[in-house]
Amino acid sequence: MSDIEKEKLEENYNLDEDFEDEEEIITLYNETAKKDEDFRVVWYLEDGDRSYVLLNPVEPSDDIAEDEVLICEYGETENGEEFVEPVEDESELDRIYNLYVREYEEACKED
Repeated sequence: MSDIEKEKLEENYNLDEDFEDEEEIITLYNETAKKDEDFRVVWYLEDGDRSYVLLNPVEPSDDIAEDEVLICEYGETENGEEFVEPVEDESELDRIYNLYVREYEEACKED
């Protein structure tokens, strides 16, 4: 992640104090650590017919730095079960992160 990207992400966390009052928390099971972990929702994205969520850990994590996010795809399976799966493909991660930056910049212009 470049320094500019880190700055933009940090700005998102510090938009205003009201943001903290409206935090949405998602709990995911960490298979490696064998425990549940809570994540703050940073942003939701739609890209074509796929949905993504950018998450930041509530508690410090060895796996995710404080200024980084976990990018996950979410939705429903054909059986109607909800899923949240981390994106692992580097090109998809870059594409989704860049989409987030564009959407965030647009949202800031509107304010």
